[in-house]
Amino acid sequence: MKEATFYNLHAVIATETMKGYKKKKKTSFFQPGNIPHNKGVRYLTDDTLPISRAASVPVTRRMEADKFSLIAVTNPTNGLLQSAQVPDCHAKLGSAKLLQAPSKSKLDLKKIELNEHDGTHMICMKKNVEMWNDIIHRHGHQLNKCDRPEFQTASERKWGLAWKQSIMCKNCSFKSLEYKLYEEIKTDKPGPNPAAINLMFQAGLQDTPIGNTRARYPIAATDIPPPSRSSMQRASNKVGKATVELNETDMSNKLKLVRKVNVMRGAQHPEQVNVAFDARYNAFSFGHQKKPGQSSSQAVGIACQTVTEKQYIVGSTIENKLCWTGAWLKGKGFDVQCPGGHVNCTSNLSPVAPHSEYEMAREIGNKFVLQEILIKQVTTDGDAQGAAGFQAAYSILHPMWEVKTVRPHPSGSLTVQTVQLCSI
Repeated sequence: MKEATFYNLHAVIATETMKGYKKKKKTSFFQPGNIPHNKGVRYLTDDTLPISRAASVPVTRRMEADKFSLIAVTNPTNGLLQSAQVPDCHAKLGSAKLLQAPSKSKLDLKKIELNEHDGTHMICMKKNVEMWNDIIHRHGHQLNKCDRPEFQTASERKWGLAWKQSIMCKNCSFKSLEYKLYEEIKTDKPGPNPAAINLMFQAGLQDTPIGNTRARYPIAATDIPPPSRSSMQRASNKVGKATVELNETDMSNKLKLVRKVNVMRGAQHPEQVNVAFDARYNAFSFGHQKKPGQSSSQAVGIACQTVTEKQYIVGSTIENKLCWTGAWLKGKGFDVQCPGGHVNCTSNLSPVAPHSEYEMAREIGNKFVLQEILIKQVTTDGDAQGAAGFQAAYSILHPMWEVKTVRPHPSGSLTVQTVQLCSI
């Protein structure tokens, strides 16, 4: 009996050795059949917890990231949000224990069911009437007759602020072509023609202090799907170039008109014109408290004719130190210098260079020289160098011509001072 027991014991040991060594499980591992200590216990939540017991009953909360950043406080030692107990107004720790918030949930746009054909659209009424006349005509002359048509939108595409749309019939297989519900602007460039409403909107934005980013907010507030900012910027660039060309043409025509007025008045030299010149800066003061040099980054020089009472603007120029593309490239680590250090540079003046009314007046004077206009008198500030700039513009082709400066006197009268001929 003892021998059999001894043999069985050795057989069991050999069997366990052949199966391999079994590690002993830790006591913290889940054991089959174990009952959790909190099974069946109902915890108080923010909705079921009475206000009178909120400070006495310990509650453990795990909330979203936005609510967690609102309730948690910043640790003064490391600057991180505390996920433990949060003190109250009396610096006493409350009974709530905040668990670490999960990552912010991403909105899955594919799971959101939206009606794409809802909302307010900006369409041309003329194009809309033409579309429905053509649809009704095509629907009535199709092979499969439909006595009771019920139209609905088949598809639509947003083209900035404009729309393209196609119509279908629910009671038959009719589907129309895609119609452009906007007026086009004909261009010679390849590709689709731009919508007139997109360019007209950008032309209106130029007379307002807001840009494309802020302009999208009132559009969206009226339940109109706003265009993308990139498409608005491309339209803004087109309108900006066209506006510059239009202003240059208009100022040239105004100079021709002033010259014609001199002829009608019987002037001996109708090409001689008097102007008033001044510059405006985008800063309240010239100096800056935190950086050397001038505080302004943009300056505009304007020349108005004083021959007629209309005082038309006949010349303008701008000095700009700002370049968004250059600043972006520098932020990415590229070694670029503005102005002219990269493609599409918008600045024409170095950031450390000062604004000069002398240079702005000389640039306007160069335009007058090409149009064969001679500036006789320049009304400007007492400390301005606008007249010297016009004199420098005429010194090459008209070395004997002199420009006179008319400075307003504090009493209201005008004093005339001759600018000496010099090579500047």
